[in-house]
Amino acid sequence: MYCYIEENGCFTVGFFGGPGNWFPDSDWSDRESARSRVHYLNGGTEFMIERVDKSLSRVADALEDINSTVENLRPA
Repeated sequence: MYCYIEENGCFTVGFFGGPGNWFPDSDWSDRESARSRVHYLNGGTEFMIERVDKSLSRVADALEDINSTVENLRPA
C-alpha cells in the first residue's frame, strides 16, 4: 500500500517493501498533491477521472477544429 512521508517540507510518495525498505514513487511540494497521488496509486478514481476529463476536452476541441477546417474546404 502506498503512503507518503514528509522530510523538510517535501512529501515523498512510495511504499515500504520488506523490513524497512522504502521504494519512492514521486516527490511533491504540498501534502494535498501527495495525498491525491497516494489515493490514485491505491486504486482511487477521482484523480483518474480528472485526467480523463481533461483528455476528452482536448479531443473535443481538436474535433471542433477539424470540423471547422472541413467546413471551410467545402465548395460554396
